[in-house]
Amino acid sequence: IIINQTLFLDSAIIKNQLTAHLSQFNFVQNSRDIIVPREFTTSFFYYLINESPKFFNRITSLINVIHIVIPLCILLSYSWYSLRMIVLKRQIFLILIAITLLPLSLHLIAWDTSRIWTYPLVVAILAVWEINEIFPTVGAKERNPLLFCISAIMVVVVQLFISTPLMDSMRDRFTIELRILLYTPSLILITMLVSKNFVLTKELVKYDK
Repeated sequence: IIINQTLFLDSAIIKNQLTAHLSQFNFVQNSRDIIVPREFTTSFFYYLINESPKFFNRITSLINVIHIVIPLCILLSYSWYSLRMIVLKRQIFLILIAITLLPLSLHLIAWDTSRIWTYPLVVAILAVWEINEIFPTVGAKERNPLLFCISAIMVVVVQLFISTPLMDSMRDRFTIELRILLYTPSLILITMLVSKNFVLTKELVKYDK
């Protein structure tokens, strides 16, 4: 995209074409027919120069550290747990960490901080899924360790009381009651898993004795 934009496109022409096209639609309002083409045709290096000085502040945002980093660490820990029987577990895990954190580099060129912060979480969730599909070496009864289930419950409970940051400094307006209602299925499922693992652990200890 950078090479094509730099060498083969005339930004002024493309901007005028996009503006003319978008202005035909009534639902494109609030000067978006001008703003969007301008953003699309602005050079990569312009964004890099103007946005990169804010990189450190964006990756150390407290609300995102609480909202994203804590569940992210739990998911990565679970990935390590799932890889424990694999010969190349360290190498795979290091690659996983790199792939998971790579989207945060978008903070160097973009200002939609809250949206960028969600990418690592999505990647980590997909990674847990893929690891257990590709390396089904852990028995079904051992795939949900008690510590992971307890940590997951704690994360879900914390999410109930944190207002999710959105783009343009906006916040979600879900009430606590509605949050509890929306999270109830997840809480029930996780509680069932914890209870099941607790019973299995007791049975295994009894069997060992």
